[in-house]
Amino acid sequence: MQTKTVYKFKRADGGTSVSPCKPETEYTERVRIIADEGKAVTKDGVNLFFVIDDDSADGYFEIDAPEVDESAMQNTESIETEEESSLEEIVIVE
Repeated sequence: MQTKTVYKFKRADGGTSVSPCKPETEYTERVRIIADEGKAVTKDGVNLFFVIDDDSADGYFEIDAPEVDESAMQNTESIETEEESSLEEIVIVE
């Protein structure tokens, strides 16, 4: 399990963003918790995450990730523009 500091802040347009780059505006520090390959992170053993942002990593632990039944997954396509392909900033719509 890895942890990285990320910064949650309000954009000029009123939306909220979370970024690994410290903004030049008021922000709240958060912790991005990233599960190791083949693992998932959880606090309760029920709700599993590969990546989650939280106030603290306290209480999170890793377990083996469950097998994914790919035949049950919906067929989705991802369309990326050059700008969207960067993980520099994740936008949260509230």
